[in-house]
Amino acid sequence: MISSAMCNLRTQNITTIKKSTSMLRRFTSVLIAISTAMLFTQATTAQSMRDEVIEYTNVKPPSNPLPKEIKNYQVEFLAPYKEKNKSLRTEYDKAVAEEKLRYEQALIDYKKDLKIADEEYEEAMEAYKKKSLGEKIVEKTILNENTKPVKRSVYPPYLKTIPKPYLQSEYDGNLLAATYINLDGMEKGGTNSLKITITLFGYDFTQPHNISTQKDMVRVAGGNTSTYKQAYYYTEYSYRHPMAVKVNLPDGKEILNITPQPLNLYKIYHTGESTASPSINGELLVLGTEEKTLQENLLYINKLINEKYAFYLEKRKATLYYAKDRKGEYSDLTQAFNEASSALVSLYSNKENSIKTLQHSMELWRKAFGEYESDPKDGRIDKDAAIALALNMLEVSYALKDIAAAEATLQKLNTLSLSNSERAIKTRFENELADLKKRLSLNQ
Repeated sequence: MISSAMCNLRTQNITTIKKSTSMLRRFTSVLIAISTAMLFTQATTAQSMRDEVIEYTNVKPPSNPLPKEIKNYQVEFLAPYKEKNKSLRTEYDKAVAEEKLRYEQALIDYKKDLKIADEEYEEAMEAYKKKSLGEKIVEKTILNENTKPVKRSVYPPYLKTIPKPYLQSEYDGNLLAATYINLDGMEKGGTNSLKITITLFGYDFTQPHNISTQKDMVRVAGGNTSTYKQAYYYTEYSYRHPMAVKVNLPDGKEILNITPQPLNLYKIYHTGESTASPSINGELLVLGTEEKTLQENLLYINKLINEKYAFYLEKRKATLYYAKDRKGEYSDLTQAFNEASSALVSLYSNKENSIKTLQHSMELWRKAFGEYESDPKDGRIDKDAAIALALNMLEVSYALKDIAAAEATLQKLNTLSLSNSERAIKTRFENELADLKKRLSLNQ
């Protein structure tokens, strides 16, 4: 009886354990399913932000605004080296002319001397012919003298080549002014004009030369590895094209007179490396960098003058961010991005409508950023999305010249933990907005 009871008890315990194990498995499965769902929800909620670069024209107020009555400007180019070029040309032409005269006189003297030599030879031959055969034999065999006349050599003159001097390239100042110097918002010519004087000091360069260098190389052959030295060659020279710029008001007062340092520094031209020693066409190399440097330096001066005195048309590249939207949950951010992108592009050509559109995008971004502020952990907008929205608002605030809105956005951005790259972007905006704020205050 006891044995039977114990068996029944053991059977019940086993059944209970099996039921408990089954329930535990079902409970564990439910927990896994819930956890997976929560992770999936978090993954779909966390934002995958995308970005796109938008190029647009931004009107930048001058840092040194001119009196409002000055609406015209004139440009003059000076090149002091033209006088040196003129002197070198004169010296060269004089040397060529003198050499030509010397050659022509030498040619006359040559013809005279040639005639004299012919006459001398003929006379000597006549005297030689009058000698007897015996006299000739004695002179040649016994006296070991060959008295037969030989015509005196007379060499013709040659025209020396006078090397041409190196002359600095000369340019049409009016053409340079029309092509490269244009003040935005002002007219060229006319009365009461700002006077801009640009001085070209000429292209300065060293002669191109080949340079060789040794590099350690590895060779694998027949399963063996060895090292060897390989010579590489390249061509190098340094160059610069210094310029100065002076600006005077219509009454003659000088407001700028500088030689920009970046234009006064030497740059290095360096060809690609090759295992074969290159053949240098120095003149062609120099001409290529000369024209390019002239253009770059004049564009630099044009930007410098515009940023100081004109409402400069800045060609700006802006990065705008948007959310990757699969189910329309972020259609507001997509709309704001699309509207802002188009409005920035047309901001200069269609200012009034573009401003309204940009302001609407700003409203959508502010509203979305507010969701993060009210629910930063589990809301629709996560930290990455909030940072992207703030950067969008900073760019559009800059374009709209809305300093108050930009400063409010910077305050919001300061509450977020930023990466190094994001912090660098914020710093760039802070510097640009500080400069813009100063310019706006000066142009009121």
